[in-house]
Amino acid sequence: MPLWKRVAFSVFLVLMVWATLELASFAAFGLVTGGAFSWSAAQIDRDAVIERLVLEGESGWEATREVVHPFLGFVSNPDRAPGLSQYGYPKSSRLGLERNPDHVVIAVVGGSVAQGFAKSGLPDVIEQLQGDPAYAGKEFVAIDLAVGGYKQPQQLMTVTYLLTLGFEFDVVLNIDGFNEVALHVAENGKQHVFPAYPRGWYLRVANLPNRTLRVRMGRVAILDEAMFRAARIFSAAPWRWSPACNLVWRLRHDWLDGEHTAAFVALTRYHPVENSYLMTGPRVDFETDADLYVHLVGIWKRSSLQLDRLCRANGIRYFHFLQPNQYVEGSKLLTADEQALAFTEDHPYRAGVELGYPLLARAGAELRAEGVRFVDLTNVFADEPATLYVDDCCHFNELGNQLVATRVTRELLQSSN
Repeated sequence: MPLWKRVAFSVFLVLMVWATLELASFAAFGLVTGGAFSWSAAQIDRDAVIERLVLEGESGWEATREVVHPFLGFVSNPDRAPGLSQYGYPKSSRLGLERNPDHVVIAVVGGSVAQGFAKSGLPDVIEQLQGDPAYAGKEFVAIDLAVGGYKQPQQLMTVTYLLTLGFEFDVVLNIDGFNEVALHVAENGKQHVFPAYPRGWYLRVANLPNRTLRVRMGRVAILDEAMFRAARIFSAAPWRWSPACNLVWRLRHDWLDGEHTAAFVALTRYHPVENSYLMTGPRVDFETDADLYVHLVGIWKRSSLQLDRLCRANGIRYFHFLQPNQYVEGSKLLTADEQALAFTEDHPYRAGVELGYPLLARAGAELRAEGVRFVDLTNVFADEPATLYVDDCCHFNELGNQLVATRVTRELLQSSN
């Protein structure tokens, strides 16, 4: 056989093997994920991983991306995170704009769910408001003040701090509740940190006192970096167009994500022999878990009440929304995708939701009775059959943010009439 025929035949065999592998991977991807393969959906997943790690830093709350703040607990570090102003908020947020009759300055506070809403939901709110005669001719200004991991009283402190600096707002939207009841028990509480202290406080102020803590923090950082690099590599051509490469990425990411969860839990559960007052704050003991959750919800309620009073004193309209969560029983019929990706039986945050949300709803009704514009969004997804939740914590997709935006807009319009 001539050389050119042997070469052509070899190329043909390689192409056949490659095509078979791609077709097999196309089918296997559906078996692994529980849904049909989609190039765009796979890339959206990778983009979400990249965005999360860029926002949170190489090891979640590690100080390269977040720095201790004297009044707010911590803020995003503008020296390490692109697109942030010197105050630690997105540069697109036009802080410092003076209030005038032609502007409607809307600020969003809260944790990562509020952060996602400011990006994907608030534009829908503004678009809907612009179509209402009450806002005809107004220029809307969106201010994103939400920071992943924030919990009360950090929202209260954020607005207080910025008003003290001279910034002005017309409307403040507070979307929270989950962090207030879920984070402390799973994280700070294991280190006997004061319940009102910011998330991960003992790690933020610790000077890496021993080898065990350094090793556990390093393990989380290494896994974060591995997920980030894999998402970046497989987002590039030609790998992103190959079903086989997408399958490899999905399998690797799922494994890394599982290892990361285990490493993160091990880090949060680490209990050094001695904790300084700097790391723990006042020592408060509770006889029962029920007493602890009453205390946590009390902080949340009083913070919102003070935030409402602060806003009223400064001519600001304040709205408080209890965010939805998939672990609230009966709040949404989860799709197959959500059951696979967004629900974990033994998730460390689940107990906080199940025990804390009934108390939040009750306290929210009390806030409303005291004049606070409070809305319980727990069941806002109850009649939506589509997939909304994107992880097993608390976050939802663009459609979820649109549904929340519709409810937020309704409340804004009703209060202006």
